[in-house]
Amino acid sequence: MKARPLTPSETLGVEAGIYVPPRVLGDAPPPLRSLRLAAVVVIAGSIGATVVAVNVVPAAAHTWHVVSHQTDRALARVLGKAEVQTAELLSDLTADFAPVAEPTFIPPLH
Repeated sequence: MKARPLTPSETLGVEAGIYVPPRVLGDAPPPLRSLRLAAVVVIAGSIGATVVAVNVVPAAAHTWHVVSHQTDRALARVLGKAEVQTAELLSDLTADFAPVAEPTFIPPLH
């Protein structure tokens, strides 16, 4: 990237022997507080509108339930595979270290 010329305050820092990292054209200040606030308001408004729509409009509720059900199924499938793979990996790793002890039955106290 092309270097940007130093500002007067940066030039004074360089002359005083203070290291000032080079600025590039890609540097940008953080967004304004009002812009961040506007983004939060838009996100909160969209979540609120979704909640209202799902509870009021039957078609939106049906769509929400279908998407939610499909998402639950997909997550269960992915997490189930991950759980099986993790169990296989752990059994392979622990099989080399020590034999598995049988659980001891402790009778309940009366």
